[in-house]
Amino acid sequence: MANKPEKSPKRTSHPSFLLFLFFLTLLLSFFATYLYRTFSSIQEHNRKELQLEMKKIPKDIKKKLTKTKSSIKRRIPILIYHYVEIVTDKNDTIRQSMNIQPAILEKQITTLQDAGYTFITPSNIGKMLNGKKEIPKKAVILSFDDGYRDFYTDVLPILKRKQAKAIAYIVPGKLNQINYLFSWQLHEIYGSGLVEIGAHTVHHMNLKGISYMTAKYEIEESKTMLENMLYIPILSFAYPYGAFDSQAILLVKEAGFTTAVSSISGNDVSESNRYLLYRIHPGYRTGKELISALEKEYKP
Repeated sequence: MANKPEKSPKRTSHPSFLLFLFFLTLLLSFFATYLYRTFSSIQEHNRKELQLEMKKIPKDIKKKLTKTKSSIKRRIPILIYHYVEIVTDKNDTIRQSMNIQPAILEKQITTLQDAGYTFITPSNIGKMLNGKKEIPKKAVILSFDDGYRDFYTDVLPILKRKQAKAIAYIVPGKLNQINYLFSWQLHEIYGSGLVEIGAHTVHHMNLKGISYMTAKYEIEESKTMLENMLYIPILSFAYPYGAFDSQAILLVKEAGFTTAVSSISGNDVSESNRYLLYRIHPGYRTGKELISALEKEYKP
């Protein structure tokens, strides 16, 4: 009589394995939520950047400007950039609206070089207004706000190829976060010898109408953090959203910055607007169209 085959014992999941699966699922869920909230925060930041950007000089400040007499007055266009990359998410319309592709940036730099422009940085403007430095007749500044990671991956290689100088306005409180520069990348950027580093508050905070102590901290601490990180003086400041008031201007001056940039359209530089220098959005313009935008008359 043949022996009956033995039945295989039922497999049961080990309790520790089930516990591992539970915690792995929990961890993945937490990470997915973190990524979603982070990218949502970035999109919200970009949306605010567009909505809140100050386009006009407040009336009380404009009155002071008209009363200030400046012995030095120059036309120095400052171009403003945010993202420079190829946006892969076609649904991210906000990011696309703040972006230009790297190939366009390179064409714009070539356009400026062919037109005889010399690339300088805001520290040169500070020295010029102090009577300590002469600036070429046709000078231009490339300025990049926020310290996004694409400055290292996309912008810096172009600056090196074209040997063009620029300034990067950094938000030190956002370094090493998703989408922003790593600290080691910032060190390498400054080490290139082509990029001046400027401050952009600690947390990218709108400075208009906020409390004195909060504004003072955001302005002064952003300078201190970057100076302690790079062991260099930080001399130029950029107002987040281009937003400022009389209090912000005074605090920037008292913090030891020699210049500050706004988002108000214009190209004139003088002592009267040293702490709210105008800038131009170049968009996708190249060739004659770009040069025309730089050289036209603006009424801030």
